[in-house]
Amino acid sequence: LNAIKRQFHHLVRTIPSEGLIVWNQQSDALKETLDYGCWSHTESFVFHGEGAQWWGMPGQDNTVSISFKDQHLGEIQWSQLGAHNAQNAIAAIAAARHAGVPVEVSLKALKEFKGVSRRLEIIGRPNGITVYDDFAHHPTAVAATLSALKDNHPDARIVTLLEPRSNTMRMGIHAQALKAALSDADRVMVYMPPNLEWNFDLDKRTMSIHDSVEDIIQQCRRELKEGDQVVVMSNGGFDGIHKRLVVELESE
Repeated sequence: LNAIKRQFHHLVRTIPSEGLIVWNQQSDALKETLDYGCWSHTESFVFHGEGAQWWGMPGQDNTVSISFKDQHLGEIQWSQLGAHNAQNAIAAIAAARHAGVPVEVSLKALKEFKGVSRRLEIIGRPNGITVYDDFAHHPTAVAATLSALKDNHPDARIVTLLEPRSNTMRMGIHAQALKAALSDADRVMVYMPPNLEWNFDLDKRTMSIHDSVEDIIQQCRRELKEGDQVVVMSNGGFDGIHKRLVVELESE
């Protein structure tokens, strides 16, 4: 982490004095990076917190209230879920404002924003079961996605289908953090190919290990019920499990 902060410090040094650095005040690592030296304007932001110049607060129906220097500017009304997306939105509004875009224009644009592929992207809703595709390649992303889904569907069962596919995942670097990152899931099915370099520490009450995608699909057919939120997590194709699962569930 210290090496990464040093590299970002080199980036900060290239920003002109009239430029603007928008940074998340809830990150100690970013504060420490700016403390190395900063010669540009800065604006801090927080979501669901205080003490920054920009701040956002969650509202009803997945809205985010936006304020700047204690002045309420409006609300984001959009389809995106989770604190991580709200943080990105606040930062984008601040950066756009510095470039001359009025805040009200940004708020309108975000209302029309439909998200990007593979970020809690809905693949289908067969028989009342929602299937998502999410590009989750490390525990921080896994935890943020599941937290967003749980907050938005507090009464639903969250089912996670996980393929540890990235290099760091396959090497076991994230093995200790991964189990905690999955804590918001009510049920976890993990695809573990034979060449994986570590053993997953599973909670047998809620987790299971599978050596084939077909086995996971058949397990889903037996277990899933109307109202379940199924999120498929992998930074690869996961052998097309997303659409295959939708087809299988639709055939029932």
